Amino acid sequence: MKESLHTVAGFKEFIRGAYRESALDRLVDTGDGVSPLDRGMYRWFRLSGALRESGIDERSSVLDVGAFPFTALKVVQALYPDVAIHGCGLWGDDVSQMLASDPGLKGGSFHECNLDPWIVTRENQKSIPSRCAIADNSIDFVIFTEVIEHLYNPAHALKEIFRVLKPGGRLYLTTNNVTYWFYALRILRGETNLDQDLSQITVDFENEYPHHWRGHVRFYSISQVISMLRLAGVGTVIRATSYDTTDILPGQRTFSKQLRTWVKGLINLIPCMNRFRGHIEIVAEKAP
Repeated sequence: MKESLHTVAGFKEFIRGAYRESALDRLVDTGDGVSPLDRGMYRWFRLSGALRESGIDERSSVLDVGAFPFTALKVVQALYPDVAIHGCGLWGDDVSQMLASDPGLKGGSFHECNLDPWIVTRENQKSIPSRCAIADNSIDFVIFTEVIEHLYNPAHALKEIFRVLKPGGRLYLTTNNVTYWFYALRILRGETNLDQDLSQITVDFENEYPHHWRGHVRFYSISQVISMLRLAGVGTVIRATSYDTTDILPGQRTFSKQLRTWVKGLINLIPCMNRFRGHIEIVAEKAP
């Protein structure tokens, strides 16, 4: 991999040149003019570091669990064109057609399943499996980014992840950090620490399709995530830390965002803040 990919600027330049947007990207457009790639660019940069550390090569297999529209897999394929990519999650027929025709996911294997199976509707109660159609001990690297906070009961998804991971295979997990200092300030002001509209938290499962957007349900601390991983079958936690995103695009910053980014940057320089930043990042390895 080129040395320039070890810097945020070099990584952004390479990925933007290799990434091919598709109907999947437009389907999740939030209307802010920022693509799913750029919105999570710093997260993808950190993911690339975890991939390098894990020793991913052309013989490896990578699974993205639930992170629609599978932007992470496009990043993986740009960095490692020959790896076998897989995805699993809950979606409808329209998305299945888009996945099949997406040039950035060419050759990938995608499996529809309901990894939050206690949440059912008339539509998916019998027809959609709760297990991913991937063999035991067959995946080298699992990506589970910004998904666990959307699940009502994440235990099943975590058990499925460790079922399909090879012994010695790694899980890369990110999620919002419930102990984020900025959330504490919001709670003191009488607000919620969830950064989504409150109307998204409760989904009408009787009338809405299960693959429609589901808001944030619950945030976790680093210790809580590690405890769940140990119950699910993790062998070793390689890294457990927190970070703040730094990928606000030039020209799209408002003064308030610039000020908040500056203040957050100063606070994050304090050594004891390593567990109180906005996003949790955990790299875990399945026991041999």
